[in-house]
Amino acid sequence: MAIVEIWRLSSDVFTSVVPDAVFDYLTITRGFRGSPHIDHKDTTHQHVMALGDFIGGELCAEEMVEGEACTQEVVRACDNVDNGGDGGVGGSGTERVADDTGKSHGVESGRRTVRIDVNNRVGRIDGRTVHWVSGWTGERFSVVFFSMNPAHGTALAASAEHIAWMADRCHRG
Repeated sequence: MAIVEIWRLSSDVFTSVVPDAVFDYLTITRGFRGSPHIDHKDTTHQHVMALGDFIGGELCAEEMVEGEACTQEVVRACDNVDNGGDGGVGGSGTERVADDTGKSHGVESGRRTVRIDVNNRVGRIDGRTVHWVSGWTGERFSVVFFSMNPAHGTALAASAEHIAWMADRCHRG
């Protein structure tokens, strides 16, 4: 199947679920295990969906509160953390992240972790804040719609705004 056809099919399905989405990039991965990172070139929030036969694999993001700026200090706190095993566990203070060997690493951010179940459903976060995928077992594919176009730019939104958006989508008839 040609890349253009994959783009068209993915876009058609996605926009039927999220008609107001703004995106100009699509990433599809298989078995991607992302450590905590920031997508510095994103210009607005991203929509994420995971498909496959897997357990775990939640999309995790450090909670942002309204008016808060994401700092490079947070990114440095997450350097060299491999999130291949069980993901972080909510709460605040030291986030424990295990790698494939079961070795645990601490992420000293002092922020609460928001965990989003994107298994066969669309989640929304701001990729310009620290985010990652928790560990899972099975086969997992990620589909991420995002934009790097300055014309699509939005201000960073608090996590509560994204949570409210997802809750609204779940309760539509």
